[in-house]
Amino acid sequence: MPGPFLLPIRYKGQPLPGNHPPLVSQELFDAVQEVRKQHRTTPATFARRYRTYLLKGLVRCVSCGGKVWAQHVKGQDYYREENTSRGLDCPNGRTYQKAGVLDDQVCAIIGDLRLPQSWRELVSGYLASGEERKKESNERRRLEEKLRRIRVQYREGDIDRREYQQESALTKAALDATRVSVDDEVVRYGDHIEGLVEAWGAATLEERHQLLSMMLDAVYVDMAQGLVLGLKPKPEFLPLFNLGEPVTTGDAELVTGGMEQGSSLPVTEQWGKLVHGC
Repeated sequence: MPGPFLLPIRYKGQPLPGNHPPLVSQELFDAVQEVRKQHRTTPATFARRYRTYLLKGLVRCVSCGGKVWAQHVKGQDYYREENTSRGLDCPNGRTYQKAGVLDDQVCAIIGDLRLPQSWRELVSGYLASGEERKKESNERRRLEEKLRRIRVQYREGDIDRREYQQESALTKAALDATRVSVDDEVVRYGDHIEGLVEAWGAATLEERHQLLSMMLDAVYVDMAQGLVLGLKPKPEFLPLFNLGEPVTTGDAELVTGGMEQGSSLPVTEQWGKLVHGC
């Protein structure tokens, strides 16, 4: 067995003989290094994978109006209702739905979306209507007054902070939805819808998400039943849903109106509601 040897050291990149004997023999050291080499697995560079969800940031619970989150668990994509954990009173509690259940319904709606054939002429008539503009102006005044009353109720302690924030946010959203659009803008948004439908079939998942985000503020769903109940267009698209002739998708009509059953959203908040059998 060879005797102990002096461990070499390096100085300015040059190996020099050391003055201290090693703790183990060179043979044992080499054997350990070989075993370590055989068991070594090269660590992959860590990078959080960005997942694309069709309805990410758009899904809202129809019962409480709160956001529904996207999540990937064990190879499966889900939309997750967690609003009760954030202080919202929601009958759905903590509910999950596979992403495909809701995604497929929205894909079917958008793929069959059709504006009225004469929508350009209808836009001109809609915007020229003094009655329509008067109605929108009255609605804005009513919502502004409601917002003022909510502030007073909060200052006087009639409602708590959570209720004030929720009612205030919803009323402001309804106020935004009454914004009057300019003629050329409405036509441009109509062209956007037609372009969206044409591009939908060939679009990637990421592109579809971008198209939906361009047109919609929210997709309202019944999480317990796994049903898409309504699409809320961005305010600038709303005139296209109030032209006197229905926007259709498949056998259903898209109409604007309030959320009736079990909803904390105000009736004045306009959105695209699916009406079957009309």
